[in-house]
Amino acid sequence: MIFLLIRYKMIIFGVLALLSAIGAIHGKENVVACYYGTWAAYRPGLGNFAVDNVDPFLCTHLFYAFAGIDTEGTIISLDPYLELPENRDNFRKFNGLKKKNPRLKTVLAVGGWSQGSSKFSVMAASPALRKNFIDSGLQMLRDYGFDGLSIDWLYPNGRDTVHHRADIDNFTQLLKEIKEEFDKHGLILTAAVASHEQGASLSYDVPSIAK
Repeated sequence: MIFLLIRYKMIIFGVLALLSAIGAIHGKENVVACYYGTWAAYRPGLGNFAVDNVDPFLCTHLFYAFAGIDTEGTIISLDPYLELPENRDNFRKFNGLKKKNPRLKTVLAVGGWSQGSSKFSVMAASPALRKNFIDSGLQMLRDYGFDGLSIDWLYPNGRDTVHHRADIDNFTQLLKEIKEEFDKHGLILTAAVASHEQGASLSYDVPSIAK
């Protein structure tokens, strides 16, 4: 987890800032958000770090990194052998940490650096694909017990984008539609975003997504 925090320190800062703002608005306790990178399960020797090794009391919000999306905008497992019930069942093991700490919130992070921008760019531009994304996200959260979703699109109007500057408004619309649906179910929505001004100005309509 230390490697992930170092490599993604700018992204993590953005997530923490967003979550801290949410906590402040609602008068809740401070948020401590941590990412669990699934590749840690494949490290050799002392570097190996499985879900069973996670301290469920260390963080208030624990992010599972990462799920992906397909060409239809559907959220999918990127490692079925590790994550699905017929194999190592990592999704359920991860959410099982809440049995030890019922106050823990678990969030499924979708995207990441390896996923890139192109599939997000195509999905966010299409009302039908956005609906697929939202519906499949809701189903996955229900199936495995996650409390919310993090949109880790790195980055709108960034590398390997398809729709370029249109990504900015499409990202805003995507977040709006997800929030409207998630609010009905009391689910968490966060986004991993660039925290530096230059990157943010190229990728986001900041006042709009701040709503």
